[in-house]
Amino acid sequence: MDKIHPILEIEKKYAVETIKVNGMFFWPFLRNYIGSQIHFNKNRQVKISTSNIKMLIKSLPIGLLNLFKKTEYLFMTSSDQRRLIDGFYVDRMDFAIDLLITSKTELIELPNPKHYKRDLIKTKNFSSKIFYHLVERIISKFIVLKFENENIIKEIFSDYKLEINYNFLAKNLLSQYYFFKFILKKKETKTFLLTTAYINSARVKAAKDLGIKVIEFQHGIINKNHYGYNLIKEIDNNYYPDMLLTFGKNEMKVFDDENYYIEQDNVHALGSFYIDYLLNKKNGANKKIELLRTKYNQIICFSAQDAMDELWIPFFIEITEKDSNNAYIIMPRHKKESYYRQFGLSENVFFISELNTYEIIAQADVHSTINSTTAIESLSLGTPNILLNINNLAKKYLGNSLKNFTYFADNADSYINILNSLEKINKIEIIESNNKNIVSAFAKNIEYVISEIEN
Repeated sequence: MDKIHPILEIEKKYAVETIKVNGMFFWPFLRNYIGSQIHFNKNRQVKISTSNIKMLIKSLPIGLLNLFKKTEYLFMTSSDQRRLIDGFYVDRMDFAIDLLITSKTELIELPNPKHYKRDLIKTKNFSSKIFYHLVERIISKFIVLKFENENIIKEIFSDYKLEINYNFLAKNLLSQYYFFKFILKKKETKTFLLTTAYINSARVKAAKDLGIKVIEFQHGIINKNHYGYNLIKEIDNNYYPDMLLTFGKNEMKVFDDENYYIEQDNVHALGSFYIDYLLNKKNGANKKIELLRTKYNQIICFSAQDAMDELWIPFFIEITEKDSNNAYIIMPRHKKESYYRQFGLSENVFFISELNTYEIIAQADVHSTINSTTAIESLSLGTPNILLNINNLAKKYLGNSLKNFTYFADNADSYINILNSLEKINKIEIIESNNKNIVSAFAKNIEYVISEIEN
């Protein structure tokens, strides 16, 4: 890491380990929101829009009958982790649920952006996370805060010009902790498995304070530059998981003796069930992509990053205006085609709504983004990367992880020059070069991990 992350800089400079609210350590929870604001240069606290209210109300009753049901293994994820396989939207946690001997399992899911229809998912005991958020928000209204060393928070916020309502966050920490601890007791849960533990740190602590084992599935990039996974101070280990299941083995290097997030021996590589599926899929190329190949030299796909629209969209527009020889496919995350069309896109920019991001990447010649996890996944699908190195964000977060078949462009002209100089490489060679980032044989790997958990 060339330059210390501001979060680690703060932790070295201030006695953050002394900050408490109502007797609980506050920094392990607060640091995640500070890290997010510094990373995205904006306040990332979730705001509910009026357009989402109808969907949220509809999601509320899903799984309420499971609320106090005895649950030995409790899973927590979000709907954006699901992939369409043989007519069903599958989450990797479904593989774990199928392998467990007990039927006392439940999956709590955040609609991101929505839940899929029940007949399109295989999970039997399925609940919406929206009910939890609602109850936690109500509880938070009745919490009276008592801080210890609040002056340190104010000093940090002043020095780093941070605008975050930490009182609101403190109430969130306590309400999430109290309610989830109550639920876990009622359910008599023995193991809690989830994605993105640092976002759910209050719930992780609730589980571990009850002696429940916590297992995290990797959600996005994990490296030495990610604030959520690098701890230089040991402040209440109960905010962090007991086991971390990663895409590959490279992540293990992050958790050395100077990092208090997790012990290196408790990190296990699973791979990706969906990449394995796509590599074994025998279906032919998409007709729209095949048509584009008759009109353009190469097909380049762009993974959108909603939080960085103001960075990548102008860069993308300049590239496509200067390069009319190639076809460019935008792969939206949550936004619709109409949102991007308002920017006046060139004639060589396309959308293929019937294919998901990974299906497009597998059939494209080149993949691009700033620093999305899709840059790592792209190589395992046999597609090289040209990354938009805006504000050095691509090199900073992916430069150490991606050494082969990944190129960094600082401006539109650099991007086009790299693109025109690329040689055709055998996909198998690209896939094999990435085996440390994403291991193969997901089904076999998760079977081994589940047997270890059960034992």
